[in-house]
Amino acid sequence: MELADFEEDVEPIIYERGMAYYDSGAVIKLKQSRDTWIAEVSGTQEYSVRVKLGEQGRVIESECNCPYDRGDICKHEVAVYLAIAERLRKDGGLKASLPPPSEVVTDLDTILSGLGRDELVDLVKEQAKSDAIFRSMVITDHNSSLYSKESYRRIILLSVDSAMGHQGFIPNTKIPAACRGARLVLDKAEKLIDEGKPADALSAAQAVLENMLPVLQVAEDLEDGIGSCIKMSLELFRKALKHDLGETARESFFDYLVRECKNSLHISRDMWAELLEITIEFHSGSKEADEILQSVETLFADGKVIKKYQEDEGIVYRMKLIALNRTGKEEAAKKFFEENSHVAEFRRMSLEKAFNEKDFDKVTVLAKSGIKHDSRVPGLVKEWKKWELKSRVMGNETDNIRKLCLDFFLEVELEFYEIYKNTYSHIRWPRHLRKLIERLSRYSKYDQKSLRALGYLLSQEKEWEKLLSLLAENPKMIPDYEHLLLQACPEKFCSMLADSIRKKAESAKNRNDYWRLCNYSLKHLHGMKVDGAEKAVLGLIEEFRSKYQNRPLMMEELDKFRNKLD
Repeated sequence: MELADFEEDVEPIIYERGMAYYDSGAVIKLKQSRDTWIAEVSGTQEYSVRVKLGEQGRVIESECNCPYDRGDICKHEVAVYLAIAERLRKDGGLKASLPPPSEVVTDLDTILSGLGRDELVDLVKEQAKSDAIFRSMVITDHNSSLYSKESYRRIILLSVDSAMGHQGFIPNTKIPAACRGARLVLDKAEKLIDEGKPADALSAAQAVLENMLPVLQVAEDLEDGIGSCIKMSLELFRKALKHDLGETARESFFDYLVRECKNSLHISRDMWAELLEITIEFHSGSKEADEILQSVETLFADGKVIKKYQEDEGIVYRMKLIALNRTGKEEAAKKFFEENSHVAEFRRMSLEKAFNEKDFDKVTVLAKSGIKHDSRVPGLVKEWKKWELKSRVMGNETDNIRKLCLDFFLEVELEFYEIYKNTYSHIRWPRHLRKLIERLSRYSKYDQKSLRALGYLLSQEKEWEKLLSLLAENPKMIPDYEHLLLQACPEKFCSMLADSIRKKAESAKNRNDYWRLCNYSLKHLHGMKVDGAEKAVLGLIEEFRSKYQNRPLMMEELDKFRNKLD
């Protein structure tokens, strides 16, 4: 696809919307780095588009982080293509805008080593003028009197503020920018630990924790974004605490940990649990142990987790048990565990212990009581049933294994199908298979789980004719089994696919439908490496030309597609 003529490769409605975005000036911050272009497109929110070009403006790679998934190219990409094409036209074409690789020096060390001292100083000054975070970090990094939480806080918040949207929210595209200052401060903390300055390192790590925790509430966080910065700060706590802080500093930091446990509890239960573990590891003496337990006890009322924290009660129960055990209250911990054995977190611990001790009868009892107790929580019921199955398998209880595996399979837990099948002999299985197919066929007319289970069953048993009939009635399932059917019965699969395309043509009503018919359905069939696929596509085109002559827009799209094939 080339920038000079990409309209035909894009769904008409998408092209029109992209053109409207481009005309309205929605493409902002268009930047080029050799053969790669990056831009942001402003709409209901900002999205980032990256485009890699080859010779003569050919698009090699293109991606946008918007949620559009109905085609290969979205309206934001179209807008950026148009903006790039316009830029290249002004610059005199692609060759003029992209220097050949041999002319580009990409080794930073080579460039910097060729500069004199004054040039390097000027370079740093110039960067510092336009980058407040860089400027603050240089000043802080080279002035030990500024190793303070306040200095680090300014650096962190400069990044956060620069990434904040107009509505006080940070979209996922801006998370790396929001975390930039925090990551610089974390790097500094690592260096301070290596230099034997654990107290200074703690100040830096504290600044990250205190200022990034609240950001979780106003950001669409990425897995390696804000949460990662916070976890890194906690890891730095652990590293720094391996060094001698002195008793006064140690006591002061313990008080800090207790306070931060309370603060983090309202933002992230996981972070609270990690902080509490550090506090427990760090505590010294019965007074601090009691302080930890009092802090945890505020989450309970009448022996149960208070309503505010019940959504994460497993974490709360687990952390109280850990706190009791690690502060010398073993008897109280044992009693607490026994009184709350129904809690899912504790039931898991009991199940694992019983299974490791090969007490499979106890595993069965615990699992069945869990199924009954948590009957209104489907996820837990499934978990306890799996434990029951493990114990039944160890006891070689065929009937129970068969019943449990069938329950799982009918819930589309497909990995249990083979275990279920293996509970029957080779002689008995064919007869039971027929009954199971009949049962699923009846239910599949109104139950999606039965439909999916039936498709999987037919594919595993190589019932190709029945599977083709099922897919003909349920074309949305075709992609799930295409690779199998192309190997098992390619001609019949292509014939079934052609019939599916005929149905799409019959229901198509507008240009977008016609474009999809050609550029998705017919193109997909044409691309199959099967004898007769190309002939089938050409036959369908002629068939549609004859049958739908009264649809001029369809004729146009068919002609465009036919010309591409030539």
